[in-house]
Amino acid sequence: MVIFLYGPDVHRLKKESDSVVSKYKEKHPNGFNFFSISLQDDGLKKLEDTIKTVSFFEEIKLILLRGVTANKANAEALGELIKEQDLIKNKAIVLLVSENLSEKDFKTKNPGLFAILADKNNLVRNFENLDGKKLENWIIKEFGERGCSMSPSTAKMLIDVVGKDTPRLISEIQKLSNFKIKGEIKPDDIRTLVVGDVETNIFNFLDAITARNKVKAIELLYKELKTGHDGHYLLTMLVYQLRNSLIVKDLLSRKLTPSEVAKKAKIHPFVVSKLSKSLGQTTQDLEAKFRSLAQIEILSKQGRLDVE
Repeated sequence: MVIFLYGPDVHRLKKESDSVVSKYKEKHPNGFNFFSISLQDDGLKKLEDTIKTVSFFEEIKLILLRGVTANKANAEALGELIKEQDLIKNKAIVLLVSENLSEKDFKTKNPGLFAILADKNNLVRNFENLDGKKLENWIIKEFGERGCSMSPSTAKMLIDVVGKDTPRLISEIQKLSNFKIKGEIKPDDIRTLVVGDVETNIFNFLDAITARNKVKAIELLYKELKTGHDGHYLLTMLVYQLRNSLIVKDLLSRKLTPSEVAKKAKIHPFVVSKLSKSLGQTTQDLEAKFRSLAQIEILSKQGRLDVE
């Protein structure tokens, strides 16, 4: 029997692979042998020996196979081995192939092996990168599995902050769930606990503005817009961090330590650290910039100004 899992989404691919192994262990507690083999180097001989070794007991062999396209000769030999040993119909040997490649890339590397693994008689799943509503729903589902809930708009906010990389998202989902224990994850929870790439670039953008480096500021803004981040969201983040700058500057002036500032203001310690290093502007300058951008944000939300 062949189970073929592939796709660029490394987290969901690994999760499904682990789930298959776990289910087989539960189903066959007394007659189960598990092998993990990579064909990237010299795993072909080990695979052949594992398949051809005859067991005197009625047991299931589950072979997790990785790196099947890394070596062209091994990939071709694997295809021949599957045919020779009739592994597609063999119920005593389960070949679990897990490959972190898109269908296009897999077919480019070895179209023949892909055709064999994707045979209609095999169990096949493709883990493409999630986007839009599918990614939002996946995030909400992951929180649900941890006893927490989240609205679609908050899920979208998490994506805006962290990005679409599922391993990175799952790390933040775990952190937020551990913080909340049970209940709904709110936008303020994300602002308090999560620091994303966009936020880091906002700090750099603020630094460039403070240093009156227009070229650097425009370069950073262009980079964010080119990445696909919404102009309205970037404006909101900029206003939000200017507000945080004023709060941090005020609390530090009262001789509070950065850790005390983070606790009192409910701002991520990393954010406090970044802002405390870039507070060269006077309070009056920060307030003027904050008021100007806040007014632009209000007009934008009212539809009276196009921030793009």
